[in-house]
Amino acid sequence: MRMWCSVKFRGNIAPTMEWRNEATDKVIPSRTTNYQNRKVESENIIQLKHDDNHEDIAYSCTTYFNQSFYEAHASVYSVAKNRPNYTYNWTSQDESRKRL
Repeated sequence: MRMWCSVKFRGNIAPTMEWRNEATDKVIPSRTTNYQNRKVESENIIQLKHDDNHEDIAYSCTTYFNQSFYEAHASVYSVAKNRPNYTYNWTSQDESRKRL
């Protein structure tokens, strides 16, 4: 199953995108592309097994600004300590698997 999230922004501080398996609360590795000062795209492909066919599986993508990252790289990004206070969480169950 292929999933992706994309967000457009302006500025020097790019948001972070984190994928999770909601059933296990584990972070899912993903490929993230940052188009400088414009857009961040994140995608992953999850291989499902036949025994994964139950309705409570859900995945999420959380978009946020990671304060600790920017504090560690303040000379590169900005000396300001006022990161945007923004978090968005998208969660989806795979509707196609419910029909199996």
